[in-house]
Amino acid sequence: MLNARNKRSSVIATLAALTAGLSCMASAQLGFLKNAPTGNLDEQDVKLMRDATGAILASSDPQAVRTWQNPASGNSGKISALSQFNTDDHRECRRLRLDTHTKLGGDSTSTMNVCRATGGKWLLDPDARPTAAQP
Repeated sequence: MLNARNKRSSVIATLAALTAGLSCMASAQLGFLKNAPTGNLDEQDVKLMRDATGAILASSDPQAVRTWQNPASGNSGKISALSQFNTDDHRECRRLRLDTHTKLGGDSTSTMNVCRATGGKWLLDPDARPTAAQP
């Protein structure tokens, strides 16, 4: 149970790290990353993950991929945009896959929907669905 909790924390930290490279405003908009499984990630891992996630969310490529690696910790990961869509209530959303490898905790994969809220902040939304007109 604790191992699963650490993996979930690692994913959240990974996302948070990916967005750190963006401007302060952009980083503030990626608060959903703070709950990712990142228990075995250090501060630099989280920064690298935030930077990668921020690049994915800033990209117009619906299948953008960013990797990160921290030689000091031995941890690494990959963030992939699986799709982008709009919801019936006109929110922009992305489906992301986070693959994380930690030297101490092994491999973990998470898939999540994040949607841009009013004001531009990205939030987790597991129930987000494309409008009926979208595939």
